[in-house]
Amino acid sequence: MQRIGENMARDYLEKNYIFRVVGAFNIFFAIIGLGAFALQSWAFSLFPPEVTGGQGDPVKLAFRIGQFSSIVLLPLLAYFGLQLIRFRTKLIKPCAFLFVAEMMYLVLIRLVWPWIFSPNILTAIRSGLLNAGLGLQILTGYPLLALIALYVLYRKSGEKLGDRKG
Repeated sequence: MQRIGENMARDYLEKNYIFRVVGAFNIFFAIIGLGAFALQSWAFSLFPPEVTGGQGDPVKLAFRIGQFSSIVLLPLLAYFGLQLIRFRTKLIKPCAFLFVAEMMYLVLIRLVWPWIFSPNILTAIRSGLLNAGLGLQILTGYPLLALIALYVLYRKSGEKLGDRKG
């Protein structure tokens, strides 16, 4: 009988650990990304229009798309990170959708600006064309790894974690 209790306790700790690790990484990437967003926005505003380009300039367009994606994706990443640390299991599915949205964003950026994904992606991050929080996720493959971790957690449990109120 104690064996069953030990397995249940180990499974609970494993689930809790995975939730907290994914949540902590969400917050980590969001803080880096939002900090870089604030710094890049401030720095970009200092340059005259001759440097930043006019309407339709590819650099300005890349920067604006990066700003928009940062405003949409990074606060959600931080929110889901906090909720996963608090073990709010009902947010597994929305968090998974966010990871898919991040991967789709990266595919879209790859199609529009293939030069951003040169062998040295850090150049694109340093230049401000790619948000640091989102760029580091590209380098580490975090959205895919986190999505797999949440999927394994979801499948491993006998219950539907994402449908449960918690």
